[in-house]
Amino acid sequence: MKILAILTFEHSLIIAYSLIGFVSLLAYAPQIRRLFKSKNAITDISLQTWSIWCIDAVVSLLYAIFVLEDLLTSLIFGIDFLGAASIVGLVAKNKLKNGTYNIRSVRIAAVCSRFGEVAMRGKNSI
Repeated sequence: MKILAILTFEHSLIIAYSLIGFVSLLAYAPQIRRLFKSKNAITDISLQTWSIWCIDAVVSLLYAIFVLEDLLTSLIFGIDFLGAASIVGLVAKNKLKNGTYNIRSVRIAAVCSRFGEVAMRGKNSI
């Protein structure tokens, strides 16, 4: 009972936030597994949408590292980034392998990779 008395609403949110980071990693797994095993171009997964989510994850990760300076938050956003980047990479690989990578996809991938390069240089470069 003493543990429940110490556990405040704020602590409960911290625990929930920590757990959701690891749950999101598990949520990426079926999609990544499907893309990894696929021999065909996956047409029902939007490279553009996942690229935007990947950029969102990079920005969140950089915010957690450089502004919040919080290890737990950085780990959670890092997990999110790795999941989104894996899906973008696997979709792009499958599209390239099957010749279904159109000019629009190439432009979006170029913008995403350029943004990633700039973002990874650090907060002073952004």
